[in-house]
Amino acid sequence: MASQCPNAAQFHDATRQANFILPASPDAMTPVITNAILPIIRPEAGVAWPRLVTLMSDTSLAFDAEVTWTGGKGAGGTFRCTAVGGIVRFVIAAATLQIRVANWSSVAHNVRASVDDVPTVPHGQQLTLIQRIGQLGIAATAGIPIPRFAKLLNVDSDLLAQNPNIALDFIDSFASIISTKVGTDTDIAVMPATRLDVTNNNGAVASSIVLDWRLSL
Repeated sequence: MASQCPNAAQFHDATRQANFILPASPDAMTPVITNAILPIIRPEAGVAWPRLVTLMSDTSLAFDAEVTWTGGKGAGGTFRCTAVGGIVRFVIAAATLQIRVANWSSVAHNVRASVDDVPTVPHGQQLTLIQRIGQLGIAATAGIPIPRFAKLLNVDSDLLAQNPNIALDFIDSFASIISTKVGTDTDIAVMPATRLDVTNNNGAVASSIVLDWRLSL
């Protein structure tokens, strides 16, 4: 690997392993990101390079990861994804990398993080972000910001019969609707919008609506 890296000496011991201890979540609807920020690449890494990031629970329990990175000349960003089945892997070109986590489970568990240098960043990496809307009243609307890197959306709920009456409006920065879908539509293309309005048009309170975003890095 060293022969493939420019300034290879800068990458000696640049990556590492670490552990997160995730406390039990008090709320199944919105897992809370931990306050602890774990720097996952040592400062001596120096410059941006493709990093294979693996986050894996000791169990199969789901968790969220919030990833913040910097790349060439300080450019970078933040995104959030869900480790369905207790594991998520992706490659990102980063000089620095910080990760925070959130537990989806009522059971405390441990998440192991590892980062390795790799030659290239693959195209079209697919990740998942799960969001839940709880206790949405009759004719009530919840406004959800469009997640970073979101490309497709699927929607479900705790009652299959209510899905056709879940309205999905993609709203642009001018507060105009640019696309309207319903809960039974599949693989909905995410419009160039800033917000998704989810409206419960059923005759009863929706106790759990699930947004399944597909992210493309």
